[in-house]
Amino acid sequence: MREQVGKPVKDWKVWGETAIPTGKYQLVFETSKKFGPQTLTLLNVPGFEAIRIHSGNTEEDTEGCLIVGYQLTATNIIRPGSTRPCLKDLKEKVTELDIRWLTISGISSV
Repeated sequence: MREQVGKPVKDWKVWGETAIPTGKYQLVFETSKKFGPQTLTLLNVPGFEAIRIHSGNTEEDTEGCLIVGYQLTATNIIRPGSTRPCLKDLKEKVTELDIRWLTISGISSV
């Protein structure tokens, strides 16, 4: 299920399945019990908690967090081997450019 614009998050959110709503979110590094130190995290996402940016290849690898990678396969999974290097490079760019906000729009599911 996707965001239903104009409706409260509680009306359309399905825990562990629904993508976060579009918007501009504060981006910080936090220590996560699951992903460790220096985990990219979005703050104040309506209806969601602990939205992390982490590695993974399919929607089974996330419960609403963002997963990143450099390439998709023909079956729309993130190509194995491309997600960890992408995450590493993203963290370096966020640090280098002192990025503090991330705008989410047009999310496509994997």
